[in-house]
Amino acid sequence: MRLRSFKLRLHERHVRALPHATSDGAPFAGPGVDLYGETAREAFAHAAPLLSWVAEREAGLPLRSMSIDLFAARALMTFDVEGGKPVVVRVVAPESTDLLERAKPVVAYLEARAQEVIARRGR
Repeated sequence: MRLRSFKLRLHERHVRALPHATSDGAPFAGPGVDLYGETAREAFAHAAPLLSWVAEREAGLPLRSMSIDLFAARALMTFDVEGGKPVVVRVVAPESTDLLERAKPVVAYLEARAQEVIARRGR
């Protein structure tokens, strides 16, 4: 199972993963995989290197959500700003290289969980 993209919704404690291809290499067609509760907490734990990358650069701004498109090598981050609208920051290649490297643990975790969920769906 290969992921196309994923989104960490820290504010909602929710993770959404969108596969690119199934474990046999066929293009994935279907709804993404949503993780809540313990599996979402585990995903956030695996995302610690990724989240520390953000904290190193945007210290003091609470991260609301982060989406990563692995094929476009692009990250979109939304930060809460006190008294104002959320701020969105986009990071693209080549600046996203280190960020994507740090995402590898959470990507591996999400690929495994997505495969389990999709297998239960019978796809």
